Amino acid sequence: MNKELKISDKSPFEKIRKFDGQGRSYWTSRELCAALGYSTYQKFSVPLAKAMRSAEADGINVDEHFNLMVEMVGVGSGARRSVENYHLTREACIFIARQVYAKKKEVQAALEYFSSVSIDFDGAECDVNCQEVVSEMEKDKIRERNREHWKRLNDEASEFYKKKMRLLDEVEDFKADASFHGNKAPHHMMYKLGTLYSKDGCRGYEFLIEYDVYEPVVGIYYGCKGLILDGNDEDGEKMFNEEWKDIRYYVTAVLENTFPGKSFTHRFKPTNNANNHTYWPFWITLHEDEDIVEVGARAVRLIRSIYEGYLENEDVEALRKRSGSRKEPQEEDKIRFSADVNFTKKAYQELLEEIGQMSKKGKEKTNKEMFEKLLEKTTESGYLRKEKHYEAAWRIVRNADVKERDLQQKTNKQFIYMIRLLLGYMQFYLGTLDTSKCDIEHNRGVVSPPYTSISKILMTMNGGFFGETIRKLCDSKKDATSIIINSWKILQTLLDLPKDAWKIVNDTLGLPEKKWKTFKDKCGNG
Repeated sequence: MNKELKISDKSPFEKIRKFDGQGRSYWTSRELCAALGYSTYQKFSVPLAKAMRSAEADGINVDEHFNLMVEMVGVGSGARRSVENYHLTREACIFIARQVYAKKKEVQAALEYFSSVSIDFDGAECDVNCQEVVSEMEKDKIRERNREHWKRLNDEASEFYKKKMRLLDEVEDFKADASFHGNKAPHHMMYKLGTLYSKDGCRGYEFLIEYDVYEPVVGIYYGCKGLILDGNDEDGEKMFNEEWKDIRYYVTAVLENTFPGKSFTHRFKPTNNANNHTYWPFWITLHEDEDIVEVGARAVRLIRSIYEGYLENEDVEALRKRSGSRKEPQEEDKIRFSADVNFTKKAYQELLEEIGQMSKKGKEKTNKEMFEKLLEKTTESGYLRKEKHYEAAWRIVRNADVKERDLQQKTNKQFIYMIRLLLGYMQFYLGTLDTSKCDIEHNRGVVSPPYTSISKILMTMNGGFFGETIRKLCDSKKDATSIIINSWKILQTLLDLPKDAWKIVNDTLGLPEKKWKTFKDKCGNG
């Protein structure tokens, strides 16, 4: 096993680790105080209090992770007095370690230990928690088994991201540097551009692409990491946030102008990481389908360039005006977004509503029911199949009416002709469509089917999405007359249309004279 991942029994933090009645790990604040090198508990109470405030600000249940206990201790001559002693979860210990002076040698060891425990033992404790009556030896076996299981799965999941990160070795201005404030980050990969500094020297700005090999579920992320070089952390974090607020919308405009089709408005993620005098004012996830060099590295360069100008007192308002970026966010806190979706119940209802809107007043229900009947009858007869893994999707199915040559295309065409002819029947025979509310096709006064909405519920024969190709699929002047004849006969039979309704075919499709004669010979008698 990788020694970095294995928890050493010699670690001072492992030695003070305890288990409750359900096999869950905890550490006591008084023993942690000594392990972190504090001479008195009074001094340790300062980072302890800050850690509790930080956890509460992050939405953590403080009482659950910092469990206050009152214990009796001896004070000499047999006397005893009560003292407070917190029972701390591993998460609480991490919050505390982040508040301790970063250059204390014990801090790096604590962060490495508790970060490893936080991940290794999430799974390792699971089996133990489910078995209250288990020997300590058996618990150790379970933990070791789960550590090995976690390591194998984690290594497999991380390999893709590690390969992607190594591409930055060939990018000239990025340097591999997995550290913060000179301290090694043992399970991170980091590639950085040159650091910038505030004029007062109190803050540093690292521009980097980073990956935590213990967190493949998070993936690769990039942005600006703030370094608090002087002063207290809260003041430094406040300054980083104010600066980011100043330039955020200009950064958004520059990135969206550079990468057309990408929206960055909601990709800036707030951090939950403010430890060891470092602070991310924001970070951005690199999507799996985005190139780490073309998108990730380029975006980091752009962000650094904007920060550099800002720190040199470049006029932010002028930048905004030049880019057209807004000063205030539009629906920044929006958490629900519209989505263009296909093959859903919503898409089906929207299609029916569109057919209703195309209808004359009082005929909406008639036309919608006729379209629903077409779907029902063609499904029953095997011309369509309702796909069970979608909310509302019908796939065109191969049928004996179509010859083998160009089978898929002809089968798709046949069904689209059925839809066109159904609308032609509504328009020219029943007179139930209101042409003033419809799109008109080819300036012939013929209603155009609602192709976009139809493509959201109807699949091609091979199970694909029609998209815009559905509009150009049928060409009555070029397509074989046999396809049109078959389409009409199927439609007339399934919907039991009047025998004389065949006359609407030419009104709808505008067939060349020769094709129309052939059609009349085949279908003119109903």
